[in-house]
Amino acid sequence: MFKQRLNPLTIVLSTLLAVLFLHGCTVYPAGSSARVYTQTDNVRLSLAFNDYDRSRIFHYYGYPHRGRKPLPPGHYKRFQRHKPLPPGLYPRPLPRELDRHLSPLPSGYVRVIIGDDIAIMNTRTRIIYDVLWGIR
Repeated sequence: MFKQRLNPLTIVLSTLLAVLFLHGCTVYPAGSSARVYTQTDNVRLSLAFNDYDRSRIFHYYGYPHRGRKPLPPGHYKRFQRHKPLPPGLYPRPLPRELDRHLSPLPSGYVRVIIGDDIAIMNTRTRIIYDVLWGIR
């Protein structure tokens, strides 16, 4: 039988392509330590900050903050997960250069800044689904 000898350059290129392909599969993790679910008759939706989004947000804002004073007791009772945002609080959108690098949300949901916190909110009902406390 005729044996074909592989070119060393071919071996190196195929190994390099395999490594790049496998690395591309692991760059965007989808895991999350906390999941929030909302469900209708035929749709179940998970809305939470995944690990990738958290790391991008922390990197953007330089988290963890050094030299911050502790917040007074009761500060985070202004709004809560799974409840509508109180009428006196006005959310601001996340900076565009940060938001475009985060995983996409379904239509009707946005990431917003509320004080020093970042939250996922339903635009129609103003219900908060997940919060990263004290980021800014």
